[in-house]
Amino acid sequence: MGSKPSRNELDQNPKKFWKQKRRWVFVCFRVYENSRAPAIK
Repeated sequence: MGSKPSRNELDQNPKKFWKQKRRWVFVCFRVYENSRAPAIK
């Protein structure tokens, strides 16, 4: 149960994998933007 997905998991369900990855990147980007410019809402 590591944070890194297994090679098999990626092969079996690449769509789900990339959807999760994209969402994670999006969330991190939002947090980064908020911390950089909290005045802009």
